[in-house]
Amino acid sequence: MEDKSLHNSQQSQGISDSLQSFIDSMVEEIVLEGKPFDSQKKYLKKFSEYEGLDYSRLESDINVFVEILEELKSAYNKLLVKYAEEKGKECNISEKTVQNLLKHISTGAIGLREQEVRCVLDKQEGLVRVLMVRNGKFGFADETGCMVIPCQWISAEPFSEGLALVQNNDRLFGFIDKMGVEIIPCKWYRATSFHEGRARVRKPYDNPDDECFGYIDCAGNVAIPCHWQKADYKFSEGLAGVIHVEDNNVFWGRHNYRLREDSVGYTAYIDKDDKVVIKGEYDELGSFVHGMAIVSDKHLKVGAIDKMGDIVVPLLYDDAKILNENLIKVSKGYNKEGVCHKNGTIILDCQWEIGDVKEGRISFCDDKNIGFIDENGEIIIPCKWGRCSDNHFQDGIVPVKKDGKIGFINTSGDVVLPFQWSRCGGVGEGLIAVGDKDKMGYIDYNGDVVLPFQWKETRKFIDGRAIVLDYDERDEIIGKEHCKIIDNERFGFIDMSGCFITPCQWNLVYDFREGLAAVTDKKMRKGFIDRSGKLVLPCKWEWDRWDGNYFENGLVKLKDTDGNSYIADRSGHVEQVDPQALRKLE
Repeated sequence: MEDKSLHNSQQSQGISDSLQSFIDSMVEEIVLEGKPFDSQKKYLKKFSEYEGLDYSRLESDINVFVEILEELKSAYNKLLVKYAEEKGKECNISEKTVQNLLKHISTGAIGLREQEVRCVLDKQEGLVRVLMVRNGKFGFADETGCMVIPCQWISAEPFSEGLALVQNNDRLFGFIDKMGVEIIPCKWYRATSFHEGRARVRKPYDNPDDECFGYIDCAGNVAIPCHWQKADYKFSEGLAGVIHVEDNNVFWGRHNYRLREDSVGYTAYIDKDDKVVIKGEYDELGSFVHGMAIVSDKHLKVGAIDKMGDIVVPLLYDDAKILNENLIKVSKGYNKEGVCHKNGTIILDCQWEIGDVKEGRISFCDDKNIGFIDENGEIIIPCKWGRCSDNHFQDGIVPVKKDGKIGFINTSGDVVLPFQWSRCGGVGEGLIAVGDKDKMGYIDYNGDVVLPFQWKETRKFIDGRAIVLDYDERDEIIGKEHCKIIDNERFGFIDMSGCFITPCQWNLVYDFREGLAAVTDKKMRKGFIDRSGKLVLPCKWEWDRWDGNYFENGLVKLKDTDGNSYIADRSGHVEQVDPQALRKLE
């Protein structure tokens, strides 16, 4: 069954999701793994001509795009980057894929150096924050990897509003510009980055009377004197929450500092000139988002106010979260959530599990069923469908159940794929992982089988690769029941043509990120494979459930069996590091 509205939406964007994913994956394999373009041309020709594209022009444009990126690897410059972005659009390569490739090339130039190990942390306002692991100092590099500001600061935050917060060897804070010049001297005991033209600061103190916060402007002038015992780390929508208390009797609440019950003082919101705009009987103040802020009283009951100080959600709840400019999620107890409108209307009583906004829809579920409201709080899809593991829309569809079978509905609640499946492994990159009780495979958004049902379990495609699972089964009698026991689970990866890039041989696997995926062998030793299935880092590292399973900014943290700390880059180069320096990556 075909969903015409979905089909027309895809065509209006130029190409289908399936062809988009194929082109993205193909280009990544050519650029990142060095696979020859010739091996993919026959598939590209077939798929592109089927959708009415000029194959000869598409092939020529992709060749030019690849040549640009190869040139960038040896001589990275902004003119070539702009040319690559424009040529990527002509090739029908998604903007996300183009930016990922450019990031891979730019950060790959920094990575791990033979003489000095630098960790690329993040990029803001055109400069990359860098940590020199061997001395634990921070600096900044440009997009080509050349150091612009030497690694001389014991801490540094990304650039914000043209300035970066840094800490000197005396552990005092100041701000530098993009040339490394100390525009605001390092004289503050505490400080945060600039937001809306203000940065929170705290003076060095010799006595308790100096334990107060204020704000400076971008020239370093004191805009608000340090006379507030607690203050928001940044201004939001022109206001900041502050606390004045005579005995410093405050503690950390759910979202911010709050007054203790026996404190003598008050909370307020101030503007950028230190004028008290809102002063109420609240013990905890949240930041303003979409014109509203979450506040709580001395009984720990939570609600929301607007920028005039008027209550838009009564202080009756255990917790609250602003979803968008109209709606606030509220809760009473565990998983007893509801939705209120800012005009005071209760959209949903506190009896549901409420999701976040995804593709213009917000899910509300009970133990068995699921429904959806729109961003204005209107119930678009009643809570009548059985819920699956995925509770949010992806590419305009979501899996739901009816009579024990899985089908798919669109954002209007219309059934676009019939209820015929027993399992769903997720939606992504133009394909849906579905199956019956025995085998799983992949269909497209029109319901046509793209990859046959041959795997015991499949997951959704991410970055052109999908996890598949194999296992052994045996029959056993437990009590008087005949049961199937699953043994020897093994994971592998396939590409979008259904070919194994690595067979089902791993005990655990993680999704690809930055071109690499973590895998573990039978001894639960961790390694990393690239998108072709080649082991870039051998399986000899300690596995940690929570840490070191994904590359971030071209690097990953590792530990050996003796507990020693290392970092590795995407090429497989490994360096031992001081654990104290490594903690600065967290």
